Amino acid sequence: MIKQTHIVIDLETLGKGPNAPIAAIGAVVVRDAKPLDEFYRRIDLESAMIPHWKREADASTIQWWLQQSAEARAEIDGSQPGTPIISTLEQLAGWMDIYAPHRDALVWGNGSSFDNVILRSAYSELTRPTPWEFRNDRDLRTILALYPEAKNVGPFEGTKHHALHDARHEAKQLCKALRLHAGQSESSSVLSDLLHQAADVLTNPDADMFERLQLARNIQGELENNPLQPQVEREEVSHG
Repeated sequence: MIKQTHIVIDLETLGKGPNAPIAAIGAVVVRDAKPLDEFYRRIDLESAMIPHWKREADASTIQWWLQQSAEARAEIDGSQPGTPIISTLEQLAGWMDIYAPHRDALVWGNGSSFDNVILRSAYSELTRPTPWEFRNDRDLRTILALYPEAKNVGPFEGTKHHALHDARHEAKQLCKALRLHAGQSESSSVLSDLLHQAADVLTNPDADMFERLQLARNIQGELENNPLQPQVEREEVSHG
């Protein structure tokens, strides 16, 4: 998993549903649990609200944006120049194709029903294929529920609710979670081998006491160095 290409996506939108208008897109490519490259576009709001695209803003999201900092509101208030939505989606697809030409990247959104779903809906409106396979959709909140310590990657750098700054922070969390997952998988493999050896020794009448004691010490040492992690109950999460 750590060797695969991962892409972390963060959208800023004017709604919460699949057809929400997209105001900004931030993305970070991750390989070998390290950030590799970035993509960022602020969207021209007039193009994001093309009537025949049937994009729908909602009042609660607009009210939420009005309560954010001026720096965050710059993502959606039209005060900064933006790129037309159609060319932005084409540019994002081209950028992703550089790192995943076979559409095989694992694409992480912050919530199973938000970033990836909204982007997929936008590509459908454009009648273009989504630049990743449906089976490669991933939810960042799920892996952080499994490895909660990966949430701790230091202070947030930049402006919260800025698409690229959010994507960078989420990419750091993903990198840490991938490293934790890789380490746990490796230690589990070592322990599994030791337990298989134990089964062989215990069923072998010719095995001497020294061999049995040495194997027991090895298993004890492995458990002390890499204690078994209790299964984490999945958190109930929602995207705000």
